[in-house]
Amino acid sequence: MTWLNFFIWLLGLYGAYYLLNILFDLTYKKSGAVQQDDILELNFLENAPVQIVTYEPEKPVEPQKTIQPEPASKGTGGVTLMGIFDLARSESIHLTKQVSF
Repeated sequence: MTWLNFFIWLLGLYGAYYLLNILFDLTYKKSGAVQQDDILELNFLENAPVQIVTYEPEKPVEPQKTIQPEPASKGTGGVTLMGIFDLARSESIHLTKQVSF
């Protein structure tokens, strides 16, 4: 089976599947008509009373002083890229693995 035959079969199966779904939906009879009570409708009041709201600034909240624990481990720092080149020039770096770029 070539790729072309595979895609033709796949397209045919998808087409048959969707065609059967459409035919099933068209032949499916709905149970009864929709009654007026079943319809949900939103109603808005056009003449709502106007409420005047005044602005009251909030009091600033003072942050609570908490004691933060020390991290479990502290970093000792690192070497910058220029530092790596300097260490390589002075032959201070000993490579144990091959470096891949």
